[in-house]
Amino acid sequence: MLTGEELEPALALQFGLVNRLVPAGTALDVAIEIAETLARNSPTGVQQSLQAMDRILAVGDAGGWSATDSAREAVWASEDRREGIKAFFEKRLPQSKGS
Repeated sequence: MLTGEELEPALALQFGLVNRLVPAGTALDVAIEIAETLARNSPTGVQQSLQAMDRILAVGDAGGWSATDSAREAVWASEDRREGIKAFFEKRLPQSKGS
């Protein structure tokens, strides 16, 4: 990035700069699919996952386990978790509220 040189997509994938390669002309459709998947997830789970990743990057591996435990405890205590379990047994999509 700093050199301004073009980076081949396969190399960007290898370096972890992108998480998947898609056929030409399908990027927007795939991005929308990913966004829809994220939108169906529990807001509490997504928020806690992002916060845990931020803490892991900030403090390294030793603090990462603590961040993961904290996130797991928050998700476990959430209403979204209870709704997710109920929806599973009722064979329907969960109606997460972010709490």
